[in-house]
Amino acid sequence: MSAKSFGEERRLFARFTFREAPLVVTPKRIGLLEDMSLGGASFQYFDKGQGCLDGSAFEIVLPFGHIQVKAEQYEVVATTPQEPPASSEGQARVRRYHLRFVDLTSADLQNMWQMIKKHCARPWDAPIFIQHPLLPPPMVSHLAV
Repeated sequence: MSAKSFGEERRLFARFTFREAPLVVTPKRIGLLEDMSLGGASFQYFDKGQGCLDGSAFEIVLPFGHIQVKAEQYEVVATTPQEPPASSEGQARVRRYHLRFVDLTSADLQNMWQMIKKHCARPWDAPIFIQHPLLPPPMVSHLAV
């Protein structure tokens, strides 16, 4: 039995890239946000073996704005590359965190959506929700443009 492919996109929300280079500020590191959706985010940082997220809050910093993400509002889905960095002292390499947002309030979602609209380069007539073949069509919400 072969695995059925549903295309490249597995997210429920469209991902956005920012015109500026937003920073992700954690208690241990500062990284660069790669992309973000209303469902999660990916960011990269230089890893020297100490890790980046330890289950605490972090902040996404943009010009003239920021998004605070509390510890209970995200979960780490994956890190890339998954193997630990080389044990050579002082050697660092780029590592990526892939996060899923959980338990966001409507105010949090509204704040994220406003920041995305303000700072992302994207045609706004495109839908923000992605139609996955196994899920029913998304309900229109107050977040729609």
